[in-house]
Amino acid sequence: MANDKGRQHSEKGSQRMKQGAGESAFVDNLDARIARKQDQHSQKFDTQEDDVQEEKQEDRAGTAVAETSDKDQGARKLGWVDQRELFDGRQEEEFYPEIDLKQFKRERRSRSRLAMVSSSMTGRSGSRSMFGSKRRGTSFSNPNSPVADTDVIGSTPIDAEERTTIFELIDKRNLCVGAVIVLIVILAVTIPLVIFLGNTERFFATPASREQFQTALSSVTDQSTFAITKSPQSLALDWLMLKDPERLRLESENLVQRYCLMVLFFEAGGSGWDFEGESWIGGAPECEWEFVTCINNKVTRIEAVGKSVSGTLPSEVGGLSDLNVFDLSDNQISGSIPESIYEMTRLERLELNNNELVGTISEQIGQLSNLNNLELFDNDLSGSVPSSISNLKKMVILDFGFNLFEGEILDYLMVMTDLESLVLKENSMDGTIPDGIGGLSDLGRLSLEGNDFSGSLPSVIGGLTKLSILDLRHNVLNFTIPTEVGNLLLLDILLFDTNSFSGMIPTEIGMMGELVFIHIESNQLSGPIPTSFGQLSKVQHIFASNNLLTGTVPSVLGMLPSLRAINLVDNRLEGSIPSELCTLPLEGFFVDCFLVVVVVVIAVTVKNGIEADFI
Repeated sequence: MANDKGRQHSEKGSQRMKQGAGESAFVDNLDARIARKQDQHSQKFDTQEDDVQEEKQEDRAGTAVAETSDKDQGARKLGWVDQRELFDGRQEEEFYPEIDLKQFKRERRSRSRLAMVSSSMTGRSGSRSMFGSKRRGTSFSNPNSPVADTDVIGSTPIDAEERTTIFELIDKRNLCVGAVIVLIVILAVTIPLVIFLGNTERFFATPASREQFQTALSSVTDQSTFAITKSPQSLALDWLMLKDPERLRLESENLVQRYCLMVLFFEAGGSGWDFEGESWIGGAPECEWEFVTCINNKVTRIEAVGKSVSGTLPSEVGGLSDLNVFDLSDNQISGSIPESIYEMTRLERLELNNNELVGTISEQIGQLSNLNNLELFDNDLSGSVPSSISNLKKMVILDFGFNLFEGEILDYLMVMTDLESLVLKENSMDGTIPDGIGGLSDLGRLSLEGNDFSGSLPSVIGGLTKLSILDLRHNVLNFTIPTEVGNLLLLDILLFDTNSFSGMIPTEIGMMGELVFIHIESNQLSGPIPTSFGQLSKVQHIFASNNLLTGTVPSVLGMLPSLRAINLVDNRLEGSIPSELCTLPLEGFFVDCFLVVVVVVIAVTVKNGIEADFI
């Protein structure tokens, strides 16, 4: 009896153990399904069809587990719970209160990330990762759980070596990400620091006093000038100290040149200049200012042609010691040329044409030994041309036209052997044309119009074979026109009108095949019109009125293809007008060719000349 009871107790214990083992397997299986449901919730893009397929798969897996062991009896004793009900939050807590859902979700996220990393790193093909199916889940983290290191279905266990490899890859990735972040932080700190240290003087410099600035600028401005309120110098200094964004220090290399430019701005009415961009007072670096050109941060050119520059030129312009070109032509600048300009020894071009400058040219101009272009025409400069100008051996263009200069052309001008253009027109100069002019072999333009030069035209003029313009109008030159003028084969314009030339027109002029304009009117020329004029195929104007020319009008003039105007009035010509002239489109010929014969006959018999037929 006792043995029967013991056997019954033993069988009941064995049944309870089997029941407990079945319950444990069932709970573990439920853990996996709960994790899988949580993962399904996080994948919002999964379709309903996938959910149905997975439910079927889970049912088959659950059935297989229930049938594999007698332990399933315990699960059936507990009653099969509907799968959809298991994932209701209320029932989860009701049936499995011992599960910490928050801890479970953290574990699920951790294993999900581990699964994604391992899937991308191991390069496994197909839709399944190393954790099993395409839709990965995870069981509750339980070291004693039989499914702790497998996927949901349990088909692909993760061994220790694979886990180690995965975590090494994760560590490497995190290391790379960390290195990039550190590099970005270093750059974000270093770049502003470098900029800051490069401009330390702007942040830590002790502001200099006005007196210190005045002392630093004393090389270009007299100290007493700063005491004058609202003077251009005071305005420039105030701007540098108070308004200039550059905030230059006393030791700044460009302090003087920036100051000199601002004095020019205030002295020459900079507020009214025709800027196309930003005004100088905008505060940009001076090498970026309009009209200014720099080389190696040194101002080398100032060119403001026709930009409404007015006022006067300040002496501070001379402080721009690196200036090569200074061109303020076609403006309204008044006053005299400051002496400081003659100290700019690097100056190569000085062009102040068409302004209102007065005064004289200083003897100090001889210091500008690099000057090759000096243009001061159309001003009111007076006095004589200084003899020191002979030091300017590099001179190429010298233009003093339309001024009030007096005196003679001395031989010191003749030493400028590189001279290509000499213009002294419309002044009050006198004397003779020196023979030394023949040494200017590169001369292309000689303009002495509107002076009081007298005497003869030197025969050496024929040696200037590069001449294209020879303008001697409105002087008192006399004697004959030298025959050597025929050597000027490149001459385009010959202007000898309004002088006192006498004698015959040289026939050699007919050899000057490039001639376009011949003006020899208002002289005392006599004799016939040379028939060699018929060779001037490019000539457009022949003006020889108001002379003592005799004979007839050569018919060869009617064969000049380019002729547009001819003026032969007030001479002693006779005969008829050649019919060949009637075939040319003459702009200056206005008498009907049919009536010309009658008019000419009357003119010859009554007036002894041809007067009314040509302009």
